[in-house]
Amino acid sequence: MASFLSIVTNIIAPIFIIVGLAALIDRHFKPDARALSAIAVYLLSPCLVLDNIATSSLQAEEVWQIVAMALLSSLVMILLGVVISRLLGFERGLATGFALTVGLLNTGNYGLPVSDFAFGKEGLQRAVIFFIVSAVWTNTAGIFVASRGTGTTRQALLNVFKGPLLYAMGLGFLLNLTGVGMPLPVARAVSLLSQATVPFMLIVMGLQLARTSVRGRVGPLALAVATRLVVGPLIAIGLASLLGLTGLTRQVTILQAAMPSGVMSGVLATLFGGDAEFVAATILLSTLASIATLSVLLSVLM
Repeated sequence: MASFLSIVTNIIAPIFIIVGLAALIDRHFKPDARALSAIAVYLLSPCLVLDNIATSSLQAEEVWQIVAMALLSSLVMILLGVVISRLLGFERGLATGFALTVGLLNTGNYGLPVSDFAFGKEGLQRAVIFFIVSAVWTNTAGIFVASRGTGTTRQALLNVFKGPLLYAMGLGFLLNLTGVGMPLPVARAVSLLSQATVPFMLIVMGLQLARTSVRGRVGPLALAVATRLVVGPLIAIGLASLLGLTGLTRQVTILQAAMPSGVMSGVLATLFGGDAEFVAATILLSTLASIATLSVLLSVLM
């Protein structure tokens, strides 16, 4: 069991140092967060996925275990969010926001660096698979939940295939299975962009959090944060046992499933009429609270 203090200092603190510096930059220079997000989504993330999958030593069975864990944990949490919302009689906008913040995770610009710092390159490879599945989930089930079944499933599927992430994943698996390498200039370019992804994502995260305010309903906020950061990891531990996950794959997938609410939940709430203010506050609070919850979880997992 790793020391709680060493985890906070060596794994969690570097992330929030970068996030804090990005927030200061945002305060003084107001960079275009949307443009930077586009660079992360359409250029850096696909290179990270391509580079890690093409050079991965993971076995097919292990990959499918990660995929199953990512899908099942997200599905259970979305359903739990919907059930809690109905039992407590939340109005429609709040209910949608609650389900989104509970079910959509920040496995990209937070989950990837935490996995990298905690478990190194081997851990990052597994976290990338989880991240890809989460991204697909967000652009399908996430949009469906946000729109409350108003006929946007087709558009959700189109959005998945419009982005380069799936194509980078497919090419990565093809190169991995065939043993064919990329031309050296391309491989070096992809590798450089891949290495830039994690710090760049943290900068974008800092910009996004700097523009978020904590206002809204205290009770539902506390419940959403607790459900995401406490119930989520407990369900993930149960699912890991059910799926027979062991070793590093178990550690990384449980860690990824314990991440705070994803920034995309705020985007979806805004687009489809959810309580965007509540969602933004939950994202910020769950991210800050995760300093403690992830440190405790890592002290148990490591």
